[in-house]
This record gives sequence, structure tokens and C-alpha cells, in this order.
Amino acid sequence: MTIYRGVGGVNREIKQQFRGVGGVNREIKEQYRGVGGLNRKVFSNWNGILYNAGNEYSYITGGWIKFYPVPEGSSGNVSNNGTQLVCTANTVSDVGMITNNKIDLSKYNYLYAQVDYYLGGERAWILAQNSNVSGNGFNFTASISFTGAGKIALPISSISTSHYIYIGAAKNGAIKVSKIWLE
Repeated sequence: MTIYRGVGGVNREIKQQFRGVGGVNREIKEQYRGVGGLNRKVFSNWNGILYNAGNEYSYITGGWIKFYPVPEGSSGNVSNNGTQLVCTANTVSDVGMITNNKIDLSKYNYLYAQVDYYLGGERAWILAQNSNVSGNGFNFTASISFTGAGKIALPISSISTSHYIYIGAAKNGAIKVSKIWLE
């Protein structure tokens, strides 16, 4: 959730907040507000980015690891080439990258991916996955398939729990992704 404050008749996004503590202004790292009986984080230094141009945001994601739904997918190739996540599936199965940590999706409406390159295959996927153990199939709460490059949006506003985030290519396909983020 982004906080806005009216300044001079204009709503401006608050990037940092300070609170006077003992006569000293200190930056507020996180802030919570009661919403519907639950405390939800409404301000933090993390901006919802899960991957951007080589940065895996490991302190949130735990890093991005190889994931394949069936054992035959293990021969597919995945990498972080320093600017993009690259997933190249074999002729038998899907392969992709998945976060090593579950991500709390309760505060967000969309999961986005900037797909720079898409080649062949049946489709590519973005998933809110329940497991990151390869070889046991897909087990997801939300998904979107796509067959081209561009900004891809997965609606997640109905999800109130944490999930692993997966992006990958179907058999015979390949994708390159430069950014993955939540809004």
C-alpha cells in the first residue's frame, strides 16, 4: 500500500517518513495500521520489487531457483544473466525460476513481469505457487499464461496469504524477464 499526503493541494507519494523521538527525527522503517481487525503493513522501505535487472532481492525472495513441474523438466536451462532471468524449456516439460521464500501477497493487487523476449512453446506462465519443490507438478492459487513479450499482469487482490512466485516457459519455449514486481 502506498501512502499519499496532500501537500499544497497535491497528493504526493511518501517515500520516507520521520517521527520525532526524544527530540530527534528518526526515519520510520515500517508502519502498521489496523484494517478490518488485522494489522497490515502500510509503509516500509521495500518497494515491492522481486527482481530487477540482475538484482534478485534475496533479502525478500531468498533468491530465485530452478523449478520444473515434472522430473523430465530438469534438463531445461535457467539463469540470471546479470540483466534478466532466462528460462529455456526442453521438448518435454516446462521450466522456470521460483522464489526460494514465500512472499506475502495480502497487500497487493497485481504481480507484474516485464517480459523482454518470448520464443515459441505453448505458452509461458506467472504463478502464485504453493510449493517450490520441483517434480511434484504445479500447485498454484493464481496463474496467467501468455504468448508474447511485454508487461504481463497477474491479478492477486483476492490472495491473503504468502506464496512462492514462479515465472517460466512451457516446453519448446524460452523467455527473458528483466523485472518482476508487486503493486
